[in-house]
Order: sequence, then structure tokens, then C-alpha cells
Amino acid sequence: MPAPALQHLMFDIDGTLLESCVFDGQCFDEAVMAVTGIALHANRRLYKHVSDEGILRQHVQEHALAHGEEVISKIKRVFVENIRKHLEQQPAVEIAGAQHLLEQLRQEQNISLSLATGGWQETALLKLNSAGIDISDLALASSNDHYQRTEIMKLARQRAAIDSSVPITYVGDGAWDKQASDELSWNFILRGRALEHHQRLDDLRDVQRFMSFLF
Repeated sequence: MPAPALQHLMFDIDGTLLESCVFDGQCFDEAVMAVTGIALHANRRLYKHVSDEGILRQHVQEHALAHGEEVISKIKRVFVENIRKHLEQQPAVEIAGAQHLLEQLRQEQNISLSLATGGWQETALLKLNSAGIDISDLALASSNDHYQRTEIMKLARQRAAIDSSVPITYVGDGAWDKQASDELSWNFILRGRALEHHQRLDDLRDVQRFMSFLF
């Protein structure tokens, strides 16, 4: 019997592996207000590139803020500290089944894994460590690398040394995740109920059902 074909799975972090969207968004909004005094749009879909870097680039442009790169760097520093303080009081929690699913997938010889997040690497690692999810063996790309989600995803694939011929499944929780997956012609699994999608899971506990969505 021939060996199963190789495939690659790439995971978003906030809302996909971690129950972190609410406090992450609050910490981000507070950092922006503290530095600029101008609130972000509550509806993140109003931003062309829904990543930490992409949102701030548009915010700086929309409000013609001087010294934009310095403003973004300062917001990032405040945001990282906000996340750090929040996690000291309330550790991050995984989406149910996340860690077990990753462990199961690591045992599959025909599957490789990576992470691609629209958040910054510093806050992503703080939250994952807080929740006890070890990703030290996984390639990671983030908003540190690019403001555009599709570019972040392509870089994660590159860091995982995945050939372009290998089929890829992206697992995310937002409309922007599905849009980016569609643009790249990648398979997509939705975690949560943010939109309608035929491959959807409320959480990550049902490994068998998750596997049924793969190639």
C-alpha cells in the first residue's frame, strides 16, 4: 500500500487555538487610545488588512498621524505590556481540545504543522506560553513579518520548508482567514461561528471530525 500523501496544516492562534480574542482586542484598543487618543473601528472588517501591523498602518493613514512608524512601535510596546499584565492576572485558556489535537497531528507521519497569525510574535508567544501550548518545534510567521495575512501565511509555509505542490489546510476563526485561504487556493477549516462554512467545528475536541476535513 502506498504511503499517504504529505499535507501541511497551518493554524491561526487567537480564536483558533486560544480563547484570547476578547482580551487581546481590549488590550490592543487600550494601547492605541493610550498612544494616539483615537479609537480604532470596533468592526475590524473595516480594515483592509486585519493584522496588528495592518490595522495600525491604516489607523495612522486615516488620521494622518505624524511619525507613523514611531507611533506604531510605541503602540506595540504598550500593547505587549498590556498583554503581559493581563496574563499575570488571568492566564490564557486554550480552545477546548487544541493542545491534544496538536499532539495527535504531530504523530501523523504524513502531516506537518506551522502557525500563521495576524498578531505580533511577542504577544502570540506570551499567550501560548500562558496557556501551556508548546509550539517550540513549529514554524511561525506573524505580523512582525508582514502586514498582509496572505504574505504571513506564505512565509509560514516557507519557514516550514513546504513545497508549493503540497496541499495546505489553514485553520482559522475569522472571515479574513477564509478570504486569505481562498486567495491562496488553500483548504480552510473554520473554528467557531463567525461565518457560514461547510467545514466548521465549535472547538477542537473531535479529532476524527477534524481529520475528515483534510485531503
